[in-house]
Amino acid sequence: MVEKKPPPWKSAFTVETPAVAATNHDAIWLAQVSRDKFDLHSTIHYRGDTGLDKFNLSEETNTFIRSVGPDPHDPTDLASVPGPLRWFMNSYGAHTPAALIHDRLIGNKARPPELTDQMADRYFRFMLESVNVSWLSRWIMWAGIALRSRFATSWFCKLALGLWVILAFCGMASLAVAIIRPSWILFGIAIVLPFVAALLLGPAYRAGLVAALVAPWLLPPSVLAAAGYLFYLVLEKIIGIFAGPKLTLRLQPDAPEKPVAPKKPAAPAERPATAEPAAEPQIA
Repeated sequence: MVEKKPPPWKSAFTVETPAVAATNHDAIWLAQVSRDKFDLHSTIHYRGDTGLDKFNLSEETNTFIRSVGPDPHDPTDLASVPGPLRWFMNSYGAHTPAALIHDRLIGNKARPPELTDQMADRYFRFMLESVNVSWLSRWIMWAGIALRSRFATSWFCKLALGLWVILAFCGMASLAVAIIRPSWILFGIAIVLPFVAALLLGPAYRAGLVAALVAPWLLPPSVLAAAGYLFYLVLEKIIGIFAGPKLTLRLQPDAPEKPVAPKKPAAPAERPATAEPAAEPQIA
């Protein structure tokens, strides 16, 4: 019998699921309720460092942020990872309990007013560290959610983030040209531009630097993945136009055959009545 390894979150998270308390104390139970949404059926409690001590949060807030439990009115999509980036990081893994707690804190009207999205994002990074997510991976994940939080702040932040994206692409283009046609001027622009453009992000300055650092090698395969998936969708649409009904019928599982009632044996045909032979005359 192969011994099961404990889940990677066991050292930092406590998981309680009454339905399976006698069989597995560490499993996180989720029920899929739609294409990408899940209901949580476990209660998860975080025991590690929150990274928020410097903010002097109240005891009630510190207690609130450490747990997440079942809520049928608030399904989760786990970690919100865009499809083209799934080759790098999936929506589930060692970071699942951290993603569930962070998901509860973002956009939750019942959360303490003193807790901001930026604090929740920082807390998420510390939870990732507690389950041994590598340094670069957790900072990339943090940069993604920090930029999202910045984008959701105001229209000015949306415009600033849009300008940052434009400048970031200019920096990557300068780097590509500098490699193809060596130019110290373009290479210098590519190096300095991310630091200048990140100033547009204000409190998310470090997130901009991390994103600028990883974009040159993270974006190309992601763009190829997105292009490949788009090509597949177009191909699927074309095939659906010409062979949709027939193809759909072939792809569906065979319907169970209806039981056929046994045939009753046919009644034997009646023989036609034959005339009795005439009696022979008797001789006296």
